[in-house]
Amino acid sequence: MVEQFEQVLRHARPGDVIVVSAGEYAEVGSFGDVLANACVAAGLGGLVTDTGVRDTRELRELGFPVGGGCRAGHELVAARSSRPDTADTGAV
Repeated sequence: MVEQFEQVLRHARPGDVIVVSAGEYAEVGSFGDVLANACVAAGLGGLVTDTGVRDTRELRELGFPVGGGCRAGHELVAARSSRPDTADTGAV
């Protein structure tokens, strides 16, 4: 997923919100603080995904809006930004 995400970052414009479908990798924590920092550096507006999201504390501290989650066993793992103008999508 990282290679595909790098391609998206090359084409994205500041303020864009990226929507990512993880496909067969939906239960993997594919998005975390490293990619979020790259998004912030590119000036992106946020991310919506159906993949697992990790490093949620760091994402909240960074203030990068993320809506997403995946099913891990019987639990729904989800992350959201602490920004009040973003919605918690639960599972996309």
